[in-house]
Amino acid sequence: MVPVNEENMTTIWPPSSIQTADDVGRKDDTLKPKAGVVLQDFSHALMAISNLGTFGIFKYGPSNWLHVDDGISRYTDAMSRHFLLEKIEKIDPETHMLHAVSTAWNALARLELIIREQNRLKDGE
Repeated sequence: MVPVNEENMTTIWPPSSIQTADDVGRKDDTLKPKAGVVLQDFSHALMAISNLGTFGIFKYGPSNWLHVDDGISRYTDAMSRHFLLEKIEKIDPETHMLHAVSTAWNALARLELIIREQNRLKDGE
């Protein structure tokens, strides 16, 4: 999500028209992420990642990946490894899915851990 700040706020504030109490059906979501659109635009890729995630749940258990020691580094390595393997073999022999799916899954796991760590530092934990 792009954070709202003074620089980008000038493009939407002040509004060109002020709404009144008589306005019906108004919702102030202009600056909110369009998650539904993004999910639909990437529906094939996200279903493939969901299938791989389900494979991982059966193999390791739900959310086990969150507790891997040095997760950011290890998921970066796995992401890079699968990215390189895409050029050698398209399908992962263990999962029978595209290596590109594992590349994307590991990128998401890495990103999730980075954001969680950033939030912990920001919150003073």
